[in-house]
Amino acid sequence: MRRPRLIARLLLLVLAATFALADAAAFAAGARASANACIIGETHSPNTSWNSLQMKGLTVWQFLNPAECAACAGGPLLLNQVKWQFYTQCPVTFEVSVVGSDHAACPRPDTTTVLCPAFSYLYDGSGPPPNIAVIPFPPGCCIFGQAFVQVRVTDDGGCPKGRISFFVTDCNPQCRSYLSNPDFPLVDSCELLGTAPTVAVTADCCSGTPTHRPSWGRIKTLYR
Repeated sequence: MRRPRLIARLLLLVLAATFALADAAAFAAGARASANACIIGETHSPNTSWNSLQMKGLTVWQFLNPAECAACAGGPLLLNQVKWQFYTQCPVTFEVSVVGSDHAACPRPDTTTVLCPAFSYLYDGSGPPPNIAVIPFPPGCCIFGQAFVQVRVTDDGGCPKGRISFFVTDCNPQCRSYLSNPDFPLVDSCELLGTAPTVAVTADCCSGTPTHRPSWGRIKTLYR
């Protein structure tokens, strides 16, 4: 009598592990439908640059919205790279993460909701200007709705103020880009500068959508 029950319990454990592994693998893989299906964020061409802000500690939040990627029909996006154009001959260390949106009419970053954890990237600043920092995301960073990519300059390579310039473009509209540094708190880039940093993100379609696993109750009914 005990052997059938033992076998049934073992089957339950195997099935539970299988469902969990399958979901984790699907999300982590973030299977790509194409290479760089779209570019989101600030996609307008730069038209000037700024070098009057303290760069060390400067943080930019750029609004990301999967609905703006027609190639993926507004579905989940797998983030590939952050791109930002500079004039610099100094090494710059960036810390990049993805945080949530407050989903207000004028969305602002929700820094308490971390969607993709922070990672560091050293841009060596070599080569002739203009320099484009291309920062690859670790695998598996998918977003399923409005979000902000957060790019912080953690080290400016010892360059004095004014030696590093970042490119900006016209504001259209507001509520898409925010800045802060040790001199001022989070503020809309358009209010502070009258322009917006040209931070863009390349992305693919992400198939790592959440799935609803059968409940333990449903699994048990199959092996009673």
